[in-house]
Amino acid sequence: MPQTSRRFGIFAVQGSLIACSALAAFQLRFGFNIPLNLSGFVLMYMLISLAIKLPIFHYLGLSRGWWRYTSISELITIVKATFASHILIAASLFFFDGPLFPRATMIIDFFLTIVFLGGARLALRLYHEHQNAPKLGCRRSDKQVLILGAGDCGIHLLRQIQTQNENNPVNVVGFIDDSPEKEGMKFLGKPVVGGTKSLVELCSIYKISEVYIAIPSMKKARMKSIVDLCLQAGVEFKTVPSLQDILQAGAKIHELREVRVEDLLGREPIALNKSKVREQIRDKSVLVTGAGGSIGSELCRQILQLQPRRLILLERSEINLFNIERELRARFPQTQIDTIVADITDETGISEIFTRMKPHIIYHAAAHKHVSLMEASPREALRNNVIGTWRLAKAAFRFGVESFVMISTDKAVNPLSIMGYSKRLAELAVQHIGQKSKFTKFISVRFGNVLGSSGSVVEIFRKQLKSGEPLTVTDTETTRFFMTGHEAVELVLQAGEQGGNGEICMLDMGKPVRIYDLAQRMIQLADPLGRQDHQIQITGLKPGEKLSEELYWAGEDSAPSETEKLFKLKTKVNCEGLEQSLQWLEQNLEAGTDPIDWALFLRDMVNSYDSKARSGANLRVVASQSSAQVQT
Repeated sequence: MPQTSRRFGIFAVQGSLIACSALAAFQLRFGFNIPLNLSGFVLMYMLISLAIKLPIFHYLGLSRGWWRYTSISELITIVKATFASHILIAASLFFFDGPLFPRATMIIDFFLTIVFLGGARLALRLYHEHQNAPKLGCRRSDKQVLILGAGDCGIHLLRQIQTQNENNPVNVVGFIDDSPEKEGMKFLGKPVVGGTKSLVELCSIYKISEVYIAIPSMKKARMKSIVDLCLQAGVEFKTVPSLQDILQAGAKIHELREVRVEDLLGREPIALNKSKVREQIRDKSVLVTGAGGSIGSELCRQILQLQPRRLILLERSEINLFNIERELRARFPQTQIDTIVADITDETGISEIFTRMKPHIIYHAAAHKHVSLMEASPREALRNNVIGTWRLAKAAFRFGVESFVMISTDKAVNPLSIMGYSKRLAELAVQHIGQKSKFTKFISVRFGNVLGSSGSVVEIFRKQLKSGEPLTVTDTETTRFFMTGHEAVELVLQAGEQGGNGEICMLDMGKPVRIYDLAQRMIQLADPLGRQDHQIQITGLKPGEKLSEELYWAGEDSAPSETEKLFKLKTKVNCEGLEQSLQWLEQNLEAGTDPIDWALFLRDMVNSYDSKARSGANLRVVASQSSAQVQT
């Protein structure tokens, strides 16, 4: 039925029930023998009741929604609406000049209105649940399911399943819950059959084919143990969205999805105090470079929640900028969002943007990050990562920006790749500007890999699994640090508020993850019943790749910050002569000098500022290979 027609139908039904309630109240009061002298008043009372109740019911939303999904909250709204209506009815009858009538009639009408309107809704809901009950019976073709978690989420999920149609028949056998108080209880007719320790046995007893994990706040360690039990039982499994997905991405609590590796890796989120960050950003003009990338886009999402006056998205890829702009404008229509297609190495263009936009805070996420690609294109790595950062930082200093926060990487520590060296030089450039600045605060934030980011090993594995290709791992002992993009950006924002001028902040990345183990886990999640033969192929380390990453140089002095998982590196670096070296690099890049010269320059330059840096012999080999690739 069209929405307008449905609302009119609800309006008509509610009007009829209100009129019947008023008439029934008089009939009950007078033993179904209403005095003739009150017949006119009865009609008048019915009209007054309709005139007052219908608008109030409509105003409180009782003319909308589906009665078949009536909940306790809707019944409470009916009580509130009826109470408010009867106060107005009593007030309107206060000055009534006519035959006396029993005031108890209004009290009877009050309760009858609640019974009639609430009862009609409940009757319709019971009818629909009864109609669906045969479809959910235990038939051979049905999928036997256990719901893990007999809380509000699990009960809501069961209710949603019970309203599904026959196209996807599911028989929920019962709940699994570790709460002793719930043992033996029934919810919507389904019993709590046991706890998680008995999951494997219960799956065997009830011939379970799938387990629905219905605990949005489940910790990663427990999720991992539940997944292991499901794998041991040989059943498939799905989960409801996490609290983060529900609160920030608008996911529905009953929308089941596959368990992702992000649900198992990493640490538990910590409670961050965002009040100071909000004070720093509120009503400010904020510029994000690389706004279309994984970190840049997440920065934009979280910054907009902190109520900036304006958010400026700067991005070189127009399709990435187009996509993030559409998303942000839909989610945050109240904030001014400006988009700029630009290159951070364009000094004239950057100056024009600063003059026109006047940003107060800059989050610099634009960078080339792919190690192998940058080995083949060293000139572009140095031009974008080093010179682009240098020019952007100088513009921030010149225009008096309040805060400049650069996103760095663990590959800048003891680098073996062009990309790693370029990001270490970018850190030094930002520190150097910070040492000269008395107004603008310059900070670098160093962390490892972001789970699910474009180009990450997780996304590569997902694509390989989807296409049926072998999962490619460089070495069985390769390890990497991982963190979710949401958590990384939260800590970046904290670092921008707490970090001191010229400091490098480091995120606590937890324990490194062995990539071979990650590949095995993703195969299990994608194919828990082992129906397909997924292979893992060892390819060997590529030029510039390290077996394991580090988060700080030997000898770097770190100190805790006000925020858990955020540390400040206190090592002072003497950047004397850095500006002349960067100018030399800038001139030679423009002149097209041979890449091997750039690589050797990077080695000597970084070694001169970091006494614990590696000898650079590996870089020389990599640079020679890169030069040959470029010439080819």
